[in-house]
Amino acid sequence: MFLAAHITGLGGLGRAEEGLPETTRTNDAARITQLVEQLGAGGYAKREAAERELAAIGIPALAALKTAANGSEDPEVRVRAEGLIREIRVDIPKKALALLEGTWVRQTAESNGKAAPKDNPPNRYTFKGNQVTVKAGDEVSQQATWTVMGVSDGKILVDYAISAGVNQGGKVRGIYTLGNDELRWCYSFVPHPRPDRFETRPGNHASLVTMKR
Repeated sequence: MFLAAHITGLGGLGRAEEGLPETTRTNDAARITQLVEQLGAGGYAKREAAERELAAIGIPALAALKTAANGSEDPEVRVRAEGLIREIRVDIPKKALALLEGTWVRQTAESNGKAAPKDNPPNRYTFKGNQVTVKAGDEVSQQATWTVMGVSDGKILVDYAISAGVNQGGKVRGIYTLGNDELRWCYSFVPHPRPDRFETRPGNHASLVTMKR
């Protein structure tokens, strides 16, 4: 069900820390691979530079680092990758919120396998820290708290607590990914379980929303 006030007929809206959520800020997989390999470079300065850059990239580097930590034949690469994984995971909630900062416009929505009509005017979601304000045109339709819970299998886990507006008091559990300036969010209202994939179908009580900056 959708969280936007003017969507009707579909209901209401909108880690085990493994995997790699895509982000809107770093999509250069080749560069990440190069930096991971550089963790085992012959020169100390090169190894240190690669470690600093991977730490700055953060969340998008986790999958490649995990692969290196588990499978590299170079013990230097394994040790540095393990250390970076620990460092990045500590900062996941803060970094994930930073990547969302700003305003997103809803593009598509579906619930229980049924597509919703296009928003007119389009719903806008403004993220500031862990607070979300939803507007339809100039009217605020909802306010909520967005709490990043961790990462699992390439998806960021998020809880969404609605403090005002449509579905006030409601609690939502979901997953999301970011990539190419697109946010994909799949969620269910409590007491239904958190979705484990980005799909909806009749009877699964899940909704899926895509947004663009």
